[in-house]
Amino acid sequence: MGTVSHLSGRTAGASTSTDPVLRAAYEGVLEIGLGRLTLAEVARRAGVSRMTVYRRYDDLDRLISALLVVEFGAVIAEASERSRREASGRGRLVREVIHVTRRTAEHPLMRRILELDPDMLMPLVVDRLGSSHRIALDRLRELLAAGQADGTIVAGDVEAMALQVMSMAAIHVFSARAYDTVDPRGRRWPELERALDGYLRPSAEKTTDRGPR
Repeated sequence: MGTVSHLSGRTAGASTSTDPVLRAAYEGVLEIGLGRLTLAEVARRAGVSRMTVYRRYDDLDRLISALLVVEFGAVIAEASERSRREASGRGRLVREVIHVTRRTAEHPLMRRILELDPDMLMPLVVDRLGSSHRIALDRLRELLAAGQADGTIVAGDVEAMALQVMSMAAIHVFSARAYDTVDPRGRRWPELERALDGYLRPSAEKTTDRGPR
């Protein structure tokens, strides 16, 4: 149990906390790891029958997917709320991406899975997008379209740009533990913000920023 203490700074989100099955899955991942967790163990921790869990989720993959959607969906919603005061579409997108990326990289579930069972995340890196990825992409498309509409984001293919922004952010999530060893003060976050802003900024603004030569 001592191994988990450094991960307990952030408790489960409200939706997870009020659902005994999701809460049990959350605690199970933190305590014994995703690789050792079973639906039977989740049922035991939740104080419900195995059939109750099986009726809601066909298998552990579906349960963990539901848990991640709830937890990281809450992070995305929180980022959206915090960015409301941004005056421009580009400012709002950059603020949200930084918030979501950093909170995801620091999230106890992500940290624990990367610590104990990183191979279980590999399909999400090389084979397919998870449900949480799709939610994030939907939000990026919305933000990109809004920024292009107000002229603060460069014109381009929204779908391709959303994938590029996600790629720029994803490395900071999946490599968070490695990066922390060389950048414990988090100096990379302002650099990611600068890189995102530069990528999204219209060419006319870039030229103006450089000034006369």
